Amino acid sequence: MCANTGTAFAWIGAILINIAFATLISWSTLLYGFVITLLYAIVLFVLARLIERREIDISPNNNIVPTFAESSSSISVLVSLLYGVAVIALGVSGFMLSLKIYNCPPHSIYDNNYDSKVVVTNRSSFPGDVRDWYDSESGRIYGAAATFGHFPSPEDTLVYQGSDGSHFTKYGSPTTRLWKKVGSRPPELMSELYYPREFTFIDNATNNGGIGNTTTTSYCFFAIRRVNSTERDDDEYVTEEDTVACTDGSTVKAARDEYPGARDALGASDGRLYFRADQLPSQERNEGSVSHYFYGKFIFSLDVGTMDVTSHSRITVEGSDDKKRPASCDYRGVERRRAVLSIVTSVVPVITASVWYGARKRITTMPITLYVGLSALTVAIIIVVTPNYSTVVPKVLKYWFATTSAVWLCALILLRLTNRIKRDMLAWSLNFCGLVYFISLLVLINVPFSSYTDDAWRWLLINIVNFIPLIVIGVITEFILLVVLGAIGLFMDAWKIGNLIVDRVGGDFLVYFFVFSITGMGMGYFGWLLNWHQTRIQHAVSDWAGMWLHCLVKGEEQIHQSTHQRPWNGDITVTAEDTMPDEIETGAELWELEMRQNRPID
Repeated sequence: MCANTGTAFAWIGAILINIAFATLISWSTLLYGFVITLLYAIVLFVLARLIERREIDISPNNNIVPTFAESSSSISVLVSLLYGVAVIALGVSGFMLSLKIYNCPPHSIYDNNYDSKVVVTNRSSFPGDVRDWYDSESGRIYGAAATFGHFPSPEDTLVYQGSDGSHFTKYGSPTTRLWKKVGSRPPELMSELYYPREFTFIDNATNNGGIGNTTTTSYCFFAIRRVNSTERDDDEYVTEEDTVACTDGSTVKAARDEYPGARDALGASDGRLYFRADQLPSQERNEGSVSHYFYGKFIFSLDVGTMDVTSHSRITVEGSDDKKRPASCDYRGVERRRAVLSIVTSVVPVITASVWYGARKRITTMPITLYVGLSALTVAIIIVVTPNYSTVVPKVLKYWFATTSAVWLCALILLRLTNRIKRDMLAWSLNFCGLVYFISLLVLINVPFSSYTDDAWRWLLINIVNFIPLIVIGVITEFILLVVLGAIGLFMDAWKIGNLIVDRVGGDFLVYFFVFSITGMGMGYFGWLLNWHQTRIQHAVSDWAGMWLHCLVKGEEQIHQSTHQRPWNGDITVTAEDTMPDEIETGAELWELEMRQNRPID
């Protein structure tokens, strides 16, 4: 892929040009962006075709088959790049068209004009103490106020925030939950709500008897509720949401919705709990996609008896006429319609173009664009059928990239062992697939991006299924990128070893110095051994393929019946007899010869 100076400059030029057009598209509006992207795709298709025809015209002669070096020349790489980027640009233009056709009306409370939005609160219905509390606007410092609640009857009960020392965050601090102590009995965990805070006294005489109708008082507090929780407190994939809850000393009830930044509680004279928050409830945010924070501007009140929350605030556009301004937007419906239209205008064209150019012209980048199209199709389907797609998409893609890249990698290796793929096609697909596999496995196994790096089994697994296989595949196929990726993984191992030594023994600079020095010398020696025995390893693999995959290996008869075509559908062909010695009898020997000559066998 980068075999000479011309190829390197082709890559650099393609990257710079695409950065320039990406900047221009991001600066423009959706309509102009669609036009620019579509024109860009057309220009790339035309330019690729012109260079392709020029390559055919300057072919050396009609009797010589281009060698691998010729078929991977800078011109061929440039044509592959142009076709690949053109197909992606075609998909982007279709996606921008869907964004332009379906969007929220301008000047709605869900548009992007943040500076024009204000939060309006109706204070006329507030009791006197609530109006004084609201007018102060100072609010209480986040997390301040009482950390416990006391119920003197019917039993002397204390509810409080605390930790038993068994759960810790990734920063090493203990996680607190709601505990209670009744009389002389030992403390017991009362709720799975995390970080309870601001315990506020509520007089049940004015709120339908409280949450349990058993006591004359209640305590309400703010806490964090974990959705899809696991045993680990530092799970980065656990969804956390701020909520408000109340207890009568024996039971705990929490509000059904989420209230980001809930704080500054007031037990009012009307028996309700008033509090401030930074955003609308999650249901209203999902309907309108309001992502901006209005720090402490939203006022809510909680009926402790029913746990129903009333909003006393709304968003409006400053200086607008409320009767003419659209009050909301069905953002979820807009996203669903965008996804459906994107399948038609973006995903289908990308997949169709990839299949056509890959099958008809043998463009080496088309497997990559096909994979991008299938991934985009997966995301679009999730958006259409899943209500909470914002949380589902990252989880699905985590497994999608890991599993599909693993299957693709195995398929490429099988095709290589059976001589059924050209080396230039293999180069693009294997390097791209190896990179996706390497990154997706790191994300899936959570090494080394999170606190899970303390789990020894994760490091063992990532080496067995990721680092070592990539090195082995790179050595067998002679693709240096895969070896580099595996070496990066071994560097992560060295960092982890140094980190463990520092944590348990102490020291810092000298430990890492010795660990990295020893690891560097070891990797250098290991690389020398691989280079020395690489041919022997390749021969052993070719013998294994000939023994166990002989029914799939493309043997001598099949090769004699096939032809080598000039790149980009040239008409000049030559039979395998012109390039292969007569004494070769098996597909394994053909594979071995190709590895020696560094030439493709079609």
